[in-house]
Amino acid sequence: MTPGSRRILVITLGLLATIGPLSIDMYLPALPAIQADLRVPAADVQLTLSSFLIGFALGQLLYGPLSDRFGRKPVLLSGVIVYALSSLLCAMSVNIEMLIAVRFFHAVGGGAGIVLARAIVRDYFPARETARLISLMAIITLCGPLVSPIIGGHLLVWAGWRSIFWLLTTLALIYIFIVAFAVRESHPQEKRHALNIVTTFRAYSEILRNRQALGYIACAAAGSGATFVYLISSPFVIIDIFKVKPDNFGYLHGIVVSGLIIAALMNSRMVMRYGLDRMIIAGLIVRVAGAVLLLLLVMFNIGGLPGFIFAVFLCSSPNALIFANVSAALTDVFPRLIGTSSSVLGACMIATGAAMGPLLGFMYDGTIMPMAILTFGLSLIGIAAYWFIIRLAGLEVSRAHEAQLGN
Repeated sequence: MTPGSRRILVITLGLLATIGPLSIDMYLPALPAIQADLRVPAADVQLTLSSFLIGFALGQLLYGPLSDRFGRKPVLLSGVIVYALSSLLCAMSVNIEMLIAVRFFHAVGGGAGIVLARAIVRDYFPARETARLISLMAIITLCGPLVSPIIGGHLLVWAGWRSIFWLLTTLALIYIFIVAFAVRESHPQEKRHALNIVTTFRAYSEILRNRQALGYIACAAAGSGATFVYLISSPFVIIDIFKVKPDNFGYLHGIVVSGLIIAALMNSRMVMRYGLDRMIIAGLIVRVAGAVLLLLLVMFNIGGLPGFIFAVFLCSSPNALIFANVSAALTDVFPRLIGTSSSVLGACMIATGAAMGPLLGFMYDGTIMPMAILTFGLSLIGIAAYWFIIRLAGLEVSRAHEAQLGN
C-alpha cells in the first residue's frame, strides 16, 4: 500500500468510526431540554443513552463474526443503512418510550463503523502499525466529539432538540455514499469461514477464557466505563450544577476531547518505539492520577469548574493510549479471529458504559460525588487488571518458553 492510499484509508475509516461518537456527543447538550419537552424525570432521559450503549454493545458482537463470514464491506453497508433509518425515527419520536427504543436500533446500526474500521486496518497491517494507524484514525474520529456538542448546543437553541437527529440523518446518507464508493473489501473470500452459532460462541469463549485477552479487555472496559460516567453526568454537572448555558457546554466538552486528540497523536509517534504494553501502562498511571485529583477536588469542594474540567481532562486523555494499544494487542493474540476479537472488545467496553447509566441514576444525589467515586473505582480496576492478569499471563508464557529451552 502506497503512503497516499494509506492516508486515504485512515481518513475514510476515521470518518466511519465517528458514527458512534457523533450519535452520543451531539445530543448531550439536549438531555435537559428533552427532559423538559417530554416531561419526564432525568433518569428516564439518561436511559436514552443507556439503551444506545446496550444496542452498541450487542451490535458489535454481531458485526465481527458476520464480517469474518461475509466480508467487511457488505456488513458495514448494512449497518450504516440501519443507522440512517433509525436517525430518522429518532427525530420523529413522540414520547420518551419511543426515543429509548429507537436509540437502541440507532446504536445497533452505528456499531458497524467502529468495529469494522479496526478490523479493516488489522486486515492490512501488523500489530504495532495497527496501533499507530488506529491512533491516527482516532484523531479524525475525535474531531467529531470535539465539535459535535458545540453544533448540537447551537442547534438546540435555534431549532430544538429534534434538529440534532435530522442532521444525523443527513450525515448517515453521506456515510452510505462513502461505504458504497470509497471502501474496498479487505477480507478476501479465501479467508472467510462458515458462520455457525456454536462456532461463534466457541470463539467468544476462547477469547474470554484467555487470561491475557481478559486483562486487555478489562483495562479497556474500565476506561470506557469511566468515559461514559463523564458523558452521562457532564450535561447535568456542567449545565445544572455549574450553571453553564447549553450552547456553551460544547466548548468545555471540547477541552476534554482535545486531550484525547493530543494523546492519540503522541501514541501514533511513540508506540513504534516503546511498544504496546509500555504505552498502556503509561495511560493507566495517568488515568489513576486524574481520578485521584477529581475525588480530592470534590471531597474538599475546591477548584470549581476549572478544577473539574482539568481533572476530567487528566482522567480522559489517557484512554486514547489505552484503547488503541489494547485493540492492536488483542488482535495480535488472536490473529485468526480479528473481527470477532474486535467485536468482543467493543461489546465489553460499551456494555460497561451502559451499566454506568442505571448505576449513576441509583447513586445520583445532586452532587458530583457519584461521578468522582465511580471514576476512581474504575481507574483502579483498570490498572489492577493489567498487573494481576496481563503481567501474570506474560510471566507464565515466559516460564513455559524457558522450560522449552531447557528441554
